Amino acid sequence: MAFDFDEWRRLARDEPQEFERRRAAAIDELMARAAPERQPQLRELQARIDQERREAATPLAATMRLQAMLADQLAQLRLALGRLGIENGPEPADETPEKSGRVLPFPRRD
Repeated sequence: MAFDFDEWRRLARDEPQEFERRRAAAIDELMARAAPERQPQLRELQARIDQERREAATPLAATMRLQAMLADQLAQLRLALGRLGIENGPEPADETPEKSGRVLPFPRRD
């Protein structure tokens, strides 16, 4: 089934309980398709996300809390990669792009 943004927006605005029901069902469906050994970890993560959303005073505050949670996880990943000697991911290929085309001058607007 395709994601219909306008329908989800309408539900969130006009039928918040139905929005939450469908949101939970979509999350459950997605987790059910994951490898069985990953499902407990995904359910734990979703429980943490739901807790952050419940504790937030507004949707914007929830977004900020979740962004902070993501930033913490990325920082931990960066540290782990650093310990393994993988500071910034794989080394880029040593390729110099070919120069082509002509640079067009644009007049200044003062």
